[in-house]
This record gives sequence, C-alpha cells and structure tokens, in this order.
Amino acid sequence: WRAENRERLCMAREERRNRKNVLEVEMIKAKPYLELQIGFEREWSNLCRNIHGMPRILARLRFMMGSAADGGGIVIMTEDPATKKMLNVLSVPILYPEDEEFLTSQMSRLIGKQHPNLVSIVDFSVHAARVYNLHGFSGVDERVAIAVLQRYEGIFVLDYMKKEWLHMSNDRFRSLLKQIIDGFAALHEEDITHRNFHPKAVICRLPIM
Repeated sequence: WRAENRERLCMAREERRNRKNVLEVEMIKAKPYLELQIGFEREWSNLCRNIHGMPRILARLRFMMGSAADGGGIVIMTEDPATKKMLNVLSVPILYPEDEEFLTSQMSRLIGKQHPNLVSIVDFSVHAARVYNLHGFSGVDERVAIAVLQRYEGIFVLDYMKKEWLHMSNDRFRSLLKQIIDGFAALHEEDITHRNFHPKAVICRLPIM
C-alpha cells in the first residue's frame, strides 16, 4: 500500500512538471503572436480615440484580433455583443482628396446591399484622425476611411484551388467561376468597377455549392 501510494504521488508530481514545461514552451512560441496582437489592440484603441466623429457602431464593438491590410491599413476582427456577430473593421489612410471622393462614391452605393456573392457592408465613413508627433503634440490631421464589413469564414480562392485542384470536378469549378462572375455583375449593376482584383479579394465559404 505504501509503495502504491508513493508511486501515485511521484506520478502526480511528474504530471504537474510536464504540464508546466509544456505550458512554458507554448508560451514562448505564442509570445511573438501575442505581442503582435497587443500592438493591433493599441492601434484599435488609438483609432477609436483619435478619429473625429467616430461611427456609433464602433463604440459597441469588441476587439478580437487584428492583421495588416494591403495599402498600409489594418483589419480588425471584432464582435458585436448585441448580436454575437463577427465584423471586420477596415481602416485605410487616404492620401489624396480625389481618392476620398472616388472611394466614397463607390462604397456608399453598397451599404446595406444584400447579395449572396458579395461581402455585406454595414457602415462606411471617412474621418479626420489626430496624429501625434514624438513629443506628444498633435500635428496635421490625416484622413482615414473606416469600413465595417460582415465577416465570412472561409479560404482564399487561390488557396482553395491549390488544395482541391486534383479533386475538383468540372461542375464544382464552373459553379465557383459562376459565383465570382455573379459578384462582378452585381458590382457592375451599381456602376462599380473592381480595380484591384486579386486572389485575396475572393473568399470561398465551405463547402462550395
């Protein structure tokens, strides 16, 4: 009985030691990603604090995760506590007034538009954001476009085709192309031309119908 009790105690100590070691290893692996997300969370807080006339929807959104966007902006994945839906907040700096006019004219037509092959735009607006220099004094305000988009879980079209190409039937491939073309057709109906079409502009929601 004493030998069995001693063995149980030793096994319990070994299990606790192994769990501690595994936890320390995983924490070391996750540290760079954690620091990156802390940086995105700071950018989200600064965005909500420094923009003038913040959209009301941003006040109730909860930060979940961030990533860098093409063109120098950021994409923040958020959760709406009221509806439990996941939304993407896209923040993009605007350099020229003509870009702001073009972007506003294009995006305003898609707000609230429901289409099975287009991402739903919940809100879009352009704001002045206060910028601070190294000494903490505010400088010239920059213009920032903020778009709130409904989030869809899926895979980029190029990654999907690389993964499923050998197993993809002709009917499924035609169905995928038809859905992409239907999305373009819906944009053209609103007199919108997608100027920056690339593989990361198309997300496949699985399973492909």
